[in-house]
Amino acid sequence: ENEKLKRIEFGFNTHYLNEADKNAKALEQINVDNFYKVRAFEPFTDSLSENLSLLISKIKFIQNYDFELMLSLSDFIWKTDLDTTKRTVSESNRKFINEALKYTNRFPPNDENAYKLFLKTVMDSLQKNDCLKSMHFEIGNEPDADRYFWGNAEDWKKVVVLISDVLKSYNVPFSCCGFSSDLVFLKSDERAPFIDYINSAEFTANTNFS
Repeated sequence: ENEKLKRIEFGFNTHYLNEADKNAKALEQINVDNFYKVRAFEPFTDSLSENLSLLISKIKFIQNYDFELMLSLSDFIWKTDLDTTKRTVSESNRKFINEALKYTNRFPPNDENAYKLFLKTVMDSLQKNDCLKSMHFEIGNEPDADRYFWGNAEDWKKVVVLISDVLKSYNVPFSCCGFSSDLVFLKSDERAPFIDYINSAEFTANTNFS
């Protein structure tokens, strides 16, 4: 578009943040091979959303390899008061969601102000511990997939505005949303609103596309 060249940057995904130390051998090899960008997601699992010092230690573990870390804000405060029976999800996903809720929460925040305050507390801790200088943030991880976001496109729009408002105040680079390839290759009525959102001025006003 507009004859502008795109810069492609290569990196590695390290899975859940709370499992960072399990990737030590892989991270060492990535470092030796002169790659310096890695990504981790779901930073607010049960072991981390209630223990910010542990969350910081996991981030520092990755950064100690001199990596730039892209942290995907792809889950929310672990404990949720939402009744899963009231959510519009397929029956086949119901069992998975109930199992996953034992360690993570991918429902949109039921209390937006509480989540915003929580996220500010996290960002303050990252800033205080000098982590932000080599971090990028991504809002989401495959939000168009039922397995990774238990809401719809309207819920997701609110999430993007909520998180981007916080990130902007810390002057850190961020993008959105790590959509699945199925968004394009397996189009559906459920995914169509996500595509409409990507193409809207509302999207470009709040974030860059990842």
